[in-house]
Amino acid sequence: MDRLPNYAFATFLVVLLSSLAVHDINSYLPDAYMDEIFHVPQTQAYCEGHFKQWDNHITTLPGLYLWAAATLRLIAAPCTTSNLRRFVSIVPTALTAAVVTSLVRRRRPASHEALRVVIVLLYPTTFFYNALYYTDTA
Repeated sequence: MDRLPNYAFATFLVVLLSSLAVHDINSYLPDAYMDEIFHVPQTQAYCEGHFKQWDNHITTLPGLYLWAAATLRLIAAPCTTSNLRRFVSIVPTALTAAVVTSLVRRRRPASHEALRVVIVLLYPTTFFYNALYYTDTA
């Protein structure tokens, strides 16, 4: 338990970097980009309570859409592309950090654990996909 602050700091650092990346992306790409043209409208439908609506082009399960819609509703935030990107850059990143922390502590105790967490969270497929509203890493 004594090393938990290191994990918390590592998670905070990656969430901060991810949030900065999302801020830049939102300024250059305010509208849905690439696969977001499918994911954003689906989540917005869920935000409006249309749970029977489904885009047949989507091949993933609806978990991320339900999770994002519920979270945005809970904090009374509008269901915009920008807010959905913010959600994915913070919530799944923090959850991934918790899972990685648990795995690292079991497999390699006292072995630069916080650094390992940062390295895993900064993998391109994790970090960059979490700056867009994609389902790849969430």
